[in-house]
Amino acid sequence: MVTTMRKLISGILILSVTLFASAVVSARTTATVNKTQITQNEVFQLTISTDQDADRDSVSFDKLKNQFMVSQPSFGHSINIINGSRTNKSEWTVTLATSKLGVVTIPSFSINGEKTQPIALQVVRDQSSPRTSDLVEFQTHIEKRTLYPNESTLMHVKLFIKADIQQMQNPQITPPSANGVNLEPASKPMQTQQVINGINTTVLTQSFRITATSPGNYTVREPKFQSSMYYRDYRGNTKIVPLITTPDIFNIQVLAKPKQFHGTWLPTSSLTLSEQWLNSQNVSVPENKPITLNVGDSLTRLIHLTVRGVAQERVPDITLTYPEALRVYPEKPKYKNLANGDLEMTLKQVIIASKPGKYSLPGVTINWWDTATKKQRKSFLPAKILTVKGSAASAPIAQSVMPTPPATVETESKPKVEIINNAGYWPYLTALFALLWLATLSLFIFTHRKTKPVDEKQEPQNEMPSTINSLRAAIKEKDGINIQRYYALWKAEQHHIGDNVIELDQAVSALLSQLYSQNSDGYQPESVLGLLKKTNGKVNKSKKQKTFHFPKM
Repeated sequence: MVTTMRKLISGILILSVTLFASAVVSARTTATVNKTQITQNEVFQLTISTDQDADRDSVSFDKLKNQFMVSQPSFGHSINIINGSRTNKSEWTVTLATSKLGVVTIPSFSINGEKTQPIALQVVRDQSSPRTSDLVEFQTHIEKRTLYPNESTLMHVKLFIKADIQQMQNPQITPPSANGVNLEPASKPMQTQQVINGINTTVLTQSFRITATSPGNYTVREPKFQSSMYYRDYRGNTKIVPLITTPDIFNIQVLAKPKQFHGTWLPTSSLTLSEQWLNSQNVSVPENKPITLNVGDSLTRLIHLTVRGVAQERVPDITLTYPEALRVYPEKPKYKNLANGDLEMTLKQVIIASKPGKYSLPGVTINWWDTATKKQRKSFLPAKILTVKGSAASAPIAQSVMPTPPATVETESKPKVEIINNAGYWPYLTALFALLWLATLSLFIFTHRKTKPVDEKQEPQNEMPSTINSLRAAIKEKDGINIQRYYALWKAEQHHIGDNVIELDQAVSALLSQLYSQNSDGYQPESVLGLLKKTNGKVNKSKKQKTFHFPKM
């Protein structure tokens, strides 16, 4: 009896071993996971192995991407030789996580005709797992949602990240988009660190300008953030938390341009127009006082225009017409974005009076559409009267500054003539002294000429060196006001310029135009300095010829 039972058990064991061996032989390619019940976004591993000779590309995991988050797979291959018998082993390992709930199936994989069995997973919700809104949040504010054509408004965007950015996988920010309106950055992105409710938070801030073009109803979509990060729950399980925000959509209404509006179209909710006058000493001129200048003095006019909700390229140009007797040198308008979002334009004009008299300085009038009250409004700067007086410094002065040698004055009393019949030896002695005096005078003149030659390159002493040198210094220092002043003084001192004055006036005028032009790098004073040197030499030569003469013997 006992022997029979032993034989029966031995037969069952042999049969089991035989069945197991046949199963092993047939199951050469397998797919396994480390757990089949997981929580949402929990990380687990999938391993595919085969005893075939395979390479890394024999298995493709692309079919998993529609249900799982898939990491980069790792691959290993080994060869074992035991007692002359060779076996191969190829293995792929990949990390997976899914955000789906319920039963999620890992499909079958095929390697050289052999397939693995599908694996069913049970995915449940984990209440302790963080949501995207707990870690990433957008706050977007649009200042105005009703605009007129050419009107702008600002969209302020803040992104709050309440997690360590270094632990995030490939974070990406999709910029905002718009339909039917122009959208462009109004500031550079700025990153700061803040503590919000006890959490160290990274805050990204940026503003965007929305500009309306045509009437209609349009939309603006805020930015989108997308990333993922590893998270370990209270049980020690590692999870991949996807971070994907859902962008909010804002409606923008653009109204039509009113038919009753006249003038250059400028829609804004706030417009301020002001000006400032500065004399040649850069001292502000009070508004309630008249403006008085001397010929050659300068007057600086600063016009400030501040608008809200208008892009720089939409600000109209301010063009003014001045009397011909006033030389005006305008600079390129300068723009500045104020802290409250307004745009300030500053227009600078330098006015130089060339003739005495009374002149009307033009005012400024700007028509604009008040988008707050939906009415047409007008802002203006009144015209001003400028009185120009002749400067004493610019009045003509004497032709020669050097004192003229006094002329020989003949006395009214004539010397008494005494006739001597017998002069004796005195006439001969007098003649001898006269010859010696003439020889001494000739020798003195010859020595004086030899030791002190005339240097044509030196400035003649009969001219005011301070005026010409001051003019040259002002030209080299790009001082437009003093260029005008010293040039007028220098011309007043000269009486022998002739036709050269026209060429000089044109050259100085061109030089000042270069100085006050938008491109001050084109300032080239060499031609003016050359003309001054050339004209100065001719004037000095003319003066020298008319001033110095040898006395007649």
